[in-house]
Amino acid sequence: MNIYAGTDKDGTKACIWQRDGSKEQQFRVVNIGSNKYKIYALCSSNGYGRVLDTNRGTSISNPLKYGLKIDIWSSNDAPAQEWYIIDLGNGYYKVELAALKDGMVTSAGSANNSNITLEKNTGAYSQQWKFAKVG
Repeated sequence: MNIYAGTDKDGTKACIWQRDGSKEQQFRVVNIGSNKYKIYALCSSNGYGRVLDTNRGTSISNPLKYGLKIDIWSSNDAPAQEWYIIDLGNGYYKVELAALKDGMVTSAGSANNSNITLEKNTGAYSQQWKFAKVG
C-alpha cells in the first residue's frame, strides 16, 4: 500500500505501488481499544498526522458503504478511520472497517497507481495484506 506521491494532504488516495521502502509505504498501527486500530501514514507528520480513511465525500453524514475509495485524512471521523486487523495466518491479514461488517480494504489491481477501495469480503487475494516491521 502506498499514499500517492507521499502527499501529506486530506484526501490523498491510497494506492498500490511497487515496494520501494519509502515513507509513503510505511504506517504506524495504533491499538485504540476494543480490538480496533488507527493506521497512521508515516508520510504525514512522521506517523502522527493523517490516518487511513474511508472517503465518504463532502459530508461526514454520508453513509459508509462498499465501493468507497481509501485515502488519508486528519484523524477526526472515527467510524471511517477505525479498523480491525484480522490475522489470516501465514503472515497475511484482512483490514476491515470496524463500522461496516465485511467492509475490507481491497486492491483494485496489481499495477502501480491501482486504487484501494472498501469492498465486501470475498476472501480474494486482493483483500489480503502483509505487515512488516520497519527499523
